[in-house]
Parts: sequence; structure tokens; C-alpha cells
Amino acid sequence: MLVAVIVLLAAQASPATPAPSPTPTVAASTPVPTQTPVSAADPYHPRLLSELARERRLGRLTGAAAAVVTTPEPEPAPSGTPSVRRSGAVRVENVQDNGAVTDGFVSIYGTVRNTGRVPVCRVRIFLRMFDEHGVLLSTGETTTDLKVVAPGEAVAFGGTVRAPAGVRGSSERKPDPLADGPAATNWQRVGRVHAEIIDVSDECR
Repeated sequence: MLVAVIVLLAAQASPATPAPSPTPTVAASTPVPTQTPVSAADPYHPRLLSELARERRLGRLTGAAAAVVTTPEPEPAPSGTPSVRRSGAVRVENVQDNGAVTDGFVSIYGTVRNTGRVPVCRVRIFLRMFDEHGVLLSTGETTTDLKVVAPGEAVAFGGTVRAPAGVRGSSERKPDPLADGPAATNWQRVGRVHAEIIDVSDECR
């Protein structure tokens, strides 16, 4: 009995040690990468690492140390134009048409001048005919009247192009709706002609 009382008194005298409370842990958030500016030639406009990496990647692909700069492609030639091999010493002058449609064709003529120091031959000339609104009507091809164009000379050329149905010559009278009917108001007229050299040779033996 005495032992039980002593144990009880000892239990009341010694305070109970509280259990440690768990400390809440905060889940670590994934850090968000930020773009670090890189110093550039202009200090007021820093460049980003992503831009620098993209330029270096392009440099490795091309074997260079910088981004590739490409030159624009040349504009394609107008539709219906053949391959051209021009000579800077030969040019076309005084191009005109005869102003009328004869048997469905319009005659175009002019001169080819050789400003070089050697004779030229096998001159090919490409002809175009436009209406009064600049719409291409027809094309053709011809050559000079003389086979060889000597240095300093001008040689005549002439050719014909087919006129589409309903086209009138540049010198013909305008259609009269009262005399020719309402359909005549839709007829086209030749506005201008153009000629250019598309091939020439200086091997004239």
C-alpha cells in the first residue's frame, strides 16, 4: 500500500513531458526560369540568351559563326518570255507597229544597233503587243533583216504578231456603237508594242 502511494505521489510531482508537435513543411515550388539579358552592341537594347543560342545554332548548321543572311530571289520574268541571253552592246531602237490589223496580224518593226567593237549575228528579238490599258494581247519572235550587224551599225527588223479577235489597230477609228453595234464597245485597241533582244552571238564566221 505504501509503495503504491509513493508511486502515485512521484507521478504527480514530475510533470509530463509534452510530445513535440510536428513542424509543417512547405512544399518547394519549381523555380521559373528567367531570360537573362546578354550585353549587345547597343547597351540600351540587351539581347536574350535564347536569341544568342538560336544564332549560334544557325552558325553551326551553316559552318559559320553568325546567323545566315540570304539574298532575295530575283523576280520571275513575265509570263510568255523565253530564256534570255542578252548582250549589252546590242540594243533595240525605234519600235512601232503599223497601226492596223491585217488578216488577223499586226506588223511590228524597228532597228537593232550594235554599239560594240565586234560584229554580232543570229539576233533573236521577242515581240509583245499590249492593249490601251496595258494588258498583254500577243507575242511573237523575229530576227534582223541582215544576218550580221557590224560594229556601229543599225539594222532593221520586222515581224508580225497575231491579234486576238475583236482587236483593232492603234491607228484605226474607234468603234461606233451606232454603226457597229453594242458589241463594238467591248473591242480592244492596240496601245503599244515592245521588242527586246533575247539572243545574240558574236561568232559570225
